[in-house]
Amino acid sequence: MERLIVKLLAAGIFFSALSPSPVFSSDPVVPVEEKPQNDEHSWDFGRVKEGRPLEHDFIISNRQENPIRIKEIVTSCSCTASKIAKKQLAPGESTVLKVHFKTGGYKGRVYQYVYVNIEKLGQSKTDKQAAEQVEDSMLRFKITADVIK
Repeated sequence: MERLIVKLLAAGIFFSALSPSPVFSSDPVVPVEEKPQNDEHSWDFGRVKEGRPLEHDFIISNRQENPIRIKEIVTSCSCTASKIAKKQLAPGESTVLKVHFKTGGYKGRVYQYVYVNIEKLGQSKTDKQAAEQVEDSMLRFKITADVIK
């Protein structure tokens, strides 16, 4: 019986030595997306060659009951520029926000943002003669790319 236990222990040690041991790393594992994920506020260009200029059009729509005015557009980097077709939108109206990204000097996964400061315009309910009542909001648009050399 003792011989059987010794043989089983020896076999267990032998086979455990043959199995691959887990590899530990301090770097987090980031899964690579198969397909870029895009929606109305973000656009992923996928894999692009460095130096290639990128461009995408976002649509800004006024879904409010009052007109809105685009006060300011700010980009997260000077390598990203934007241009708006129309700055004031009536209810139900839309405009194009054209975003340009220069990939020169970048390598790897890049994220750039465009912030659009919008004010909602409307009449004061208490005083028809009063100036416009203003309510501000911010929209954020994101573009991403995997830039390769």
